[in-house]
Amino acid sequence: MNTLIILGIVYLLVQLGVAMLFPAAAWILFASLGLSLLSILFYAIDKAMAGKGGSRVPEKHLHVLALFGGWPGAAVAQGLFRHKTQKPAFRATYRVVVGVNILATALLCWILASGS
Repeated sequence: MNTLIILGIVYLLVQLGVAMLFPAAAWILFASLGLSLLSILFYAIDKAMAGKGGSRVPEKHLHVLALFGGWPGAAVAQGLFRHKTQKPAFRATYRVVVGVNILATALLCWILASGS
């Protein structure tokens, strides 16, 4: 299993734990799950369009979805569809986006937990 998929599972499980301890943070988990599903859909559409030569999903849209919490779904989609896995520039940006999202989520959870 891909390291980022495992990290995504751990990320979501930690969010679940935080949501159980601090219900005010539950929206973060729900947002991550929803954006992950949306990421999978966008990757599927992009992969289908790549094969047909149709209009593609811009890479910046995929990165924005990942940045706001959809990166676990993006990791699953990349493995599932074997899409965007051979583009070094895309992969490098994706890894930075994942790191930024994890740090921002940790900070936000800490702020929410401190206020409880």
